[in-house]
Amino acid sequence: MNEQRKDLGLLDLLVVCWNFLVKIFLIAIDVAAWCLRMLWQKKWVMLLCVLIALALSVLDYKKNGNTMAAKAGFAVNTYSKKPYFSIEVIRNLDMDEFAQATGLSEEEKNAIISINPYYVIDLNDDATIELIDYKEQYKMEVDDETAEERNFNVWATKVFYVEMNLRDKEVAPAVRQALVDYLNASPVMQKAWETNKVFVQGCIDALESEFRKIDSLQNIALNKEEAGTGFIETRRGTTSTYGSGTFIQVLSWDKNRLKEMIYEHQLTMNDLNEGPIFCNSPISYSEDTRSSLKWHLINGLFFGLLLGYAVVLLLMNRQKIAAFFNKK
Repeated sequence: MNEQRKDLGLLDLLVVCWNFLVKIFLIAIDVAAWCLRMLWQKKWVMLLCVLIALALSVLDYKKNGNTMAAKAGFAVNTYSKKPYFSIEVIRNLDMDEFAQATGLSEEEKNAIISINPYYVIDLNDDATIELIDYKEQYKMEVDDETAEERNFNVWATKVFYVEMNLRDKEVAPAVRQALVDYLNASPVMQKAWETNKVFVQGCIDALESEFRKIDSLQNIALNKEEAGTGFIETRRGTTSTYGSGTFIQVLSWDKNRLKEMIYEHQLTMNDLNEGPIFCNSPISYSEDTRSSLKWHLINGLFFGLLLGYAVVLLLMNRQKIAAFFNKK
């Protein structure tokens, strides 16, 4: 008996739910039929409301400064050791002056909504990158239990990140190159660039001088080894207690290490010769299709229809509305 009652109760519940869904469906059909009927009977009112909404959508698309078609981001390398200078130049960027100085066209300039620079820090050992706006020291909780904090000096990095909000993503490469050229031409960056070139060239000269000394010392060691001498004088004016064979191996390791260091500094000098700022990273895009003119028109059509139906309802019930307010 209990099982039969449970089955009947479940069946009654399903019937109630089905009847409810059928009523909702019938109401939706009636509403749709009324909307179509009003759309035809009051077509001029509806058309006027839709045209007004579409016109407002087009004006909003043209005038709204936040209308965005894409975000374009890229990393920038600097040899100034402190990206602060470049970031401050970008933050205080005057678009008219920037376009005039770099030769950007009017169309490319108008496509720029904003250019935002960020410091780049590596938070974790898995190379997770975090972008931060403006902090000399960035603190991150490492251990939740002890709330231990680590400090990251963002000024020590030579890389920063730039994010551009654009109305047209096609102009991103031209704007990026213009930004790099503009930063390279700034007096602050020119001074930092020349200072770094002098420093790197000085390192190369010192390393090459040390390499020549070690090479000369190695030749002396080889000659002493051939002569059977077990002790040789080092370049520091002391006497080595190593056997000549072991000492020659140490000198060979020093020479190889110096070759690597000289090569690395020469690569740095080659990069410096390209300018104080350079950008070899690809541009990453994140699109926002809702900001296109098509979506503005679709939204305008939708709100125009809503406005039209609201106006139609007001016109149809204007006597009832007037009577309601007259009673008060």
